[in-house]
Amino acid sequence: MEESRQFVAYQETIRARNVHSCNSLLSRLARFHGEKFVKVEQVVIVEAPPEPELPPPSVPEWITSVEEGPRKPTISEIRKCVAKHFKVSANDLDSSRRISKIVIPRQIGFYLARKLTTRSLPEIGRRFGGKDHTTVLHGSRVIEQKMNKDPNFARTVAALEAQFS
Repeated sequence: MEESRQFVAYQETIRARNVHSCNSLLSRLARFHGEKFVKVEQVVIVEAPPEPELPPPSVPEWITSVEEGPRKPTISEIRKCVAKHFKVSANDLDSSRRISKIVIPRQIGFYLARKLTTRSLPEIGRRFGGKDHTTVLHGSRVIEQKMNKDPNFARTVAALEAQFS
């Protein structure tokens, strides 16, 4: 409310300055040209009518269909899902411990992060406790090999992956 009053006062000030400028210009012209110059009445500023409001632009259907597509999961969402499924903490996935209870879920996290996100290997490694990119690559390859050998393991990984689809 206060801003609109200030804006109206500002507009009135600008209009008064414009009227004053026009009148001073006319008086200078009259002095320069002498009696040849015919002085006109005070200048009246006529404002254009306000523009009509336009309807909002229509959005093509193909744009909304692209925006509504499935979004990719984040690495932290993948970490939380894997940790919950294997009943380990997310901090265990970040640790440097090498027991199989932690290593397998960590490697599954590497595999899913590589497959489901567009993040680079170094980025995935940073999100899993500062691991090297070669560790991420090795871990995801180990999971792929285990999936090829053990169908039960492949179903487990596929079930985890399906949670993000």
